[in-house]
Parts: sequence; structure tokens; C-alpha cells
Amino acid sequence: MASSVSFGQIFDTAAKAEEIDVAEGFYNYELPRGERKNKNTPTETKVLAIDLDGTLLKSDHTLPLQAAQVLAAVREAGIRIILASARPPRSVLHIQEQLKLDGPVVALNGAWIGSKDGEILAHPIWYPHWGDPFQEDSQIQLVLARHRELGVVVNLFTKEHWATSDINHPLVQREIEALGYPPDGEISADVLKGIILKMSVLGPMDALSTIRGMLKRFHLPTSLSNPFQLEITGLFTGEHRRPPLSGAFFYPVCKSEAVRFLLERDGLRLHNALALGDGQNDGRLLASSGHGVSFFGADEWAIHCADEIIIRDPEQTILPYLRELYRLSC
Repeated sequence: MASSVSFGQIFDTAAKAEEIDVAEGFYNYELPRGERKNKNTPTETKVLAIDLDGTLLKSDHTLPLQAAQVLAAVREAGIRIILASARPPRSVLHIQEQLKLDGPVVALNGAWIGSKDGEILAHPIWYPHWGDPFQEDSQIQLVLARHRELGVVVNLFTKEHWATSDINHPLVQREIEALGYPPDGEISADVLKGIILKMSVLGPMDALSTIRGMLKRFHLPTSLSNPFQLEITGLFTGEHRRPPLSGAFFYPVCKSEAVRFLLERDGLRLHNALALGDGQNDGRLLASSGHGVSFFGADEWAIHCADEIIIRDPEQTILPYLRELYRLSC
């Protein structure tokens, strides 16, 4: 695996001003040496952790033909499957149902871990300095105050709700097409009932870099899921004390820690997992799992963190790889 590189080396020049902060941040950092050693071959793993957009799903955001049959055959081979996505729970659980899977899922980049019935299994760490999301000095309001000036759209997600600053914006329309359902309304305390788990900002790269700079003093977990989308995940509680939530708390907010939590509660380790992903938000999972697989044409950070780079079929996505790996006849 290549040595660690900085954010500015991977993305455009506009991001270089944040090079030190982001390089020391969560998604882009030198991975612990223990997570680089003793990697498994794909066939030695017992768990399959799969990203959705850009990995399992086609470019039109639909499942490839025979996806359910292939994953059923993988399970019959004794492999456990975990879907891990930046999508909100409603969308991930719908895809889980289409695939006829019954295990837990990871949504919102690890800010939500739940069962197939929507039961919350764990919560990410709570940041006490984040404050009330609808107060003037909160992170969310800092972004909303400048979103028109910067030409960006702000989306906020709870477990069940999605609110946006501009439902008619072309990038929001693209999100509607991808998720398969519209927002619940414009951003307000009335629409966003429950704890806000993710803020997604859509717009040009220079504007996203500006917003990342505005928020860096809060040390928030952020990632670029594509060149037009900046995602900030965690618990925007609106409280100045630990919220009264059941379940375990873990740190930090990301797919790898969410998958780790699910495996360790069943006596397994992340070392037992084969991970497939294509985005910056998949990097740590690809690097710290037993074997990480990304694709030619994927995000450069994902490629940097992966152990294996494969060609992803535009129509069958990762199914040919799984058929060959597990010697499936379907």
C-alpha cells in the first residue's frame, strides 16, 4: 500500500490551504501501522462490507440484475453481508429489503447503525460543543447564512427526515433521483424532528473548500463523497449534555468504526472483513479491513487505501468479482 498523502495532493488547489488540518483529520491521515499489517486474502475473510453508490449500484442508482441471487449465494457460502453507505437509513433499508438481506446496516457514513426493522443499535460519539443546530452560532446556521452567497445547497438528515435549503436546485433533484424520494420540506425545526445526524452540502468545489475552512475549528468528521458533495456527520444534538440515548457510543463517526462495532459485538474483528468501496468516505474501511477492494476510476483516496484495484462492470458492477471470488454458478 502506498504511503500517506495529503488532501491537497489528491484534490484541487483550492483545498491546499487546509492541507495540514485535513491531513490530520479523520478521513485523510496516516493509517495506524497495525491496520496495514497482516492483511488477508479475499477468500480468508468471513464478512463482506459493501458500499452502495459507485460500488454495488449502477450509475442510474439501481441494483444490477441478479444482485439478490448473487448475494444470497454469497451468504450460503457462509459469508456475512453488511451494507455501509452515506445514504440515509430509509434508503439503505429499502435496498436491503430489495436484496432480501436481514442483517444490520450502516447509514449516513456511520452516524446511524440499525437493524432491518429500523431499530437503532448504536450511536456515534456526541460532541458537547456543537450546540443547538437552530441557534445563530451553530455550525448549521454558519453554513446556512452563506449558502446563497456561495451557491451551495444544504441538506440535513435525521433518522427519518430530510430537509433542504432549496428543493428546486438541480443537485437536489439529482439527490431525489438517487434516493428515490423527495425531501420532507425546507430546513426548519418543525420539519427536522429528531437528532440531526448528517449535513450534506452540494455545490462547486471552491465553495465546498470555503465551507470546510469555516467549519474546521469544530473538528468535524467530513468527507467528499463526490466532487460536488461535502458531508459532515455526527450528532447535532441541540443539547449541552449527553443526550439520553440507549445503546453504545463509539468514536469516531465513519463506516469503518460502525462495521467494527457490529463485528466486535459478535466476536469478530474488522480484520475478518472484505470491504468494497469507491469514495473518500470508504478509505479507512478499505485500509483497516482484512482486504480492501476499490476500482479503476474511483476516488484517488479510496484507491490509495485499497489492497486491490479491479475493473467494475458498468452493468453488473461488483457481481462478476463476487462470482469469481466465491466460485458462484448463479
